[in-house]
Amino acid sequence: MRLRFIMVVSMMSGIHELGVTAAMRTRFEFDLHTTATPEQVVEVLTDFSSNRPKRWPALSAKLYRVHRVGDTDADVQEGQDFPKFYAIWHYDWSTPGTVTMTVTDSDYAASGGIHSIVATAGHDGGSDVHGIWDITAKNTSANIGVAVMRVAGARFFRVYYRRVLDGVATGTR
Repeated sequence: MRLRFIMVVSMMSGIHELGVTAAMRTRFEFDLHTTATPEQVVEVLTDFSSNRPKRWPALSAKLYRVHRVGDTDADVQEGQDFPKFYAIWHYDWSTPGTVTMTVTDSDYAASGGIHSIVATAGHDGGSDVHGIWDITAKNTSANIGVAVMRVAGARFFRVYYRRVLDGVATGTR
């Protein structure tokens, strides 16, 4: 895995040096099981309170801004401190058990990219979660991050979401 990451970074550096600004698109799907119910999954994904950065540890409190919240949709800016980036997402949870986030503006991702989560009742009272991540880099430097997600994104989201969602089920998030 480390060698693959070094190769991707080297490849992206070479592209940058050549002045090529081709956007890289990465799409992957992932599945996980959590002890959180489908209702709890949707609730934590659509909690736009000031507590959101505490519930989602990778989220930067400094970059988090709620622009608008409706009955089944919202427009929210979220990002990370390191590496520093942000996106404004349009959240839609009008379909039961499903939250779809669409990029409307970002310093790294092209508008129209999506991240979708579908939670269905699991056999044990928890949820089976299916996720889709389909993002296109907006610029050459963002290509590196999108390339890393191509390699490690599905595993990252399985681990991260399971930690957050299981924490919701136990009341620690």
